[in-house]
Amino acid sequence: MGSVRSDGASQYLSSAFERFGPQLYETMPSRLDMQYEQILISLMDRFTRIILKKIGDEYVLHIYKGNKIQHEVRNESFDRLMFDAARYMGV
Repeated sequence: MGSVRSDGASQYLSSAFERFGPQLYETMPSRLDMQYEQILISLMDRFTRIILKKIGDEYVLHIYKGNKIQHEVRNESFDRLMFDAARYMGV
């Protein structure tokens, strides 16, 4: 088994990319992406498990409490799915 070693220069470049790369390459998350992240974090805090998947043309979000599905959200639009999930939580 080989090991991966990192010298000082590559560590510096790695940390520099983590700090500045997203701005340089225009990959900063949008405000909408950050809202979606907050919705998912809130769901994870309130419920046992959440499962998000795409089935065909439809996005499906299963929200579990214990071992049972507490709520299911389905929509063809990911944006609508996330807003429906937020509305379900009362946000």
